[in-house]
Amino acid sequence: MKDSKDTAAYSQDMEDSKDSATYSQDMEDSKDSATYSHDMEDSKDTATYSQDMEDSKDSTTYSHDIEDSKDTATNSRDIEDSKETATYSHDMEDSKDTTTYSQDMEDSKDTVNYSQDMEDSKDTATCSQDMEDSKDTATYIQDMEDSKDTATSSQEMRVPNTPLPTTKK
Repeated sequence: MKDSKDTAAYSQDMEDSKDSATYSQDMEDSKDSATYSHDMEDSKDTATYSQDMEDSKDSTTYSHDIEDSKDTATNSRDIEDSKETATYSHDMEDSKDTTTYSQDMEDSKDTVNYSQDMEDSKDTATCSQDMEDSKDTATYIQDMEDSKDTATSSQEMRVPNTPLPTTKK
């Protein structure tokens, strides 16, 4: 469709509260976008979805802000580069909660990160897998005030037909 465009918009403003919904479609550039925004006094609620057929990208974003707390979830997918990323972030006053998943099909890498920060305590877990180099790494760190808990595991696949080392007595 050459110049065909499809746009729908809804807006509502009641004193300080705002309510907006927008949908737009452009057949020429093969783009699909949907946005929802909700603002009640200090709280914010935003959801965005965008799709671009030309570049083969798929993105979803959700953001929620109530006074000082933040809630964010993002998912993006790129078919052209074969990448898949999902991020979740949660911030309640001083505490932080973050989860990240990223997958790259081109380089055969798989990464999962989890981080949590509650005032002085820290909680971190990381898992990374690289299929190309045949490496497997897992790290877990926990710090609660003065106590520390650390576990690390690393595994590397040997090259095929490599003999095991021998020990002489």
